[in-house]
Amino acid sequence: MTKIFMQAQKEWSSFRRDRLGLALAVILPLATLLLFGYGVRLENHNIPVIVHDLDASRGSRKLTTELLSSQTLRSVSAVQSGTIGALTRGEAKAEILIPQGFESKIKADGSASFQALVDGSDVSSAETIRQMVSLISLKAGANSAEPDLHSLFVIPDVEIWFNPEAKETPFIVSGVFAIVLWMYPALLAAVAIARELEHETIVQVYASGLSAAEFLLGKGVVYASVGIILAVLMVVLSHFLFGLNLVGDAGLLGVSTFIYVMAAVAFGSFAGVLTREENVAVQATATGGFFPALLLSGFVYPLANIPFPINLVAYIVPARYYIEVCRDAFMRATGWHEMWWRVALIAGFGLILFAGAWSGLKQMQVED
Repeated sequence: MTKIFMQAQKEWSSFRRDRLGLALAVILPLATLLLFGYGVRLENHNIPVIVHDLDASRGSRKLTTELLSSQTLRSVSAVQSGTIGALTRGEAKAEILIPQGFESKIKADGSASFQALVDGSDVSSAETIRQMVSLISLKAGANSAEPDLHSLFVIPDVEIWFNPEAKETPFIVSGVFAIVLWMYPALLAAVAIARELEHETIVQVYASGLSAAEFLLGKGVVYASVGIILAVLMVVLSHFLFGLNLVGDAGLLGVSTFIYVMAAVAFGSFAGVLTREENVAVQATATGGFFPALLLSGFVYPLANIPFPINLVAYIVPARYYIEVCRDAFMRATGWHEMWWRVALIAGFGLILFAGAWSGLKQMQVED
């Protein structure tokens, strides 16, 4: 234990003098938080659509007003006439046609239809338009002053759990936590280990009688501590800047964060042992850590949308499970009952990565 403490003190002294390391530990992670927190948005705004109102009645105008009243859809004018011309030319993402006799059909039959042609090449916009058209068509006459119109429209009962206001901030920022806390502690550890191997100062460590496990743990304590401090800073900043509040078990978030950061440091140590060069270690950490955590964790794309066999890789991405823990802490609040196995998986990945790094260093160690 004393050897581990002495190694940690040595590493901390070196780390404080390393300006690049300090920048990687504090400035870049916080800049990433601000960039993603402010810049990444999943909802669509101002999607261009064309509305052809051939009925020009009170009911059709009300439907048109409902369609365009939000910031989601905006009306544009077609350059040329034609039912699908604007879609093929890219002038609009959808064309909505309200036929003649729309209102009279409602009064006579109790229902009427209108056509919406949607550009399916833009999947995100297409789904948004489909949902908006379906919802607004149901409620278009709900507030009508005419009793006969009011009674002929069905108003769906929609209830949203966990995030009633449909805010994106808890969804996005919790994902940023997972990306930042995986990438930067791993990067710091990878560079530190690779530097020792590249400059062959690892020989001095072996000569001191320090074992491979003690060496890794000594370095790991420092960079895991940096990761924990970074996590606390991110939570505080997210509260004041984005209004993010903890609604779940603080103990669950704290324990899982500690285990997750340790796993990240183990991954960085493993990458450093494998590469043995600083530049290569940085590239390996970014390629093997950042991109899977960003793209295969459910942060950017729903996991259900990831095609086979790439979706199999997502099962061994620790960020996938930590994101679920964070979203539980900030939105769902189900606690240990539902989240324990995710924390256990993260710990398992961390142990496997540490064993890989230890094995690589142990083979290099000279026996007395």
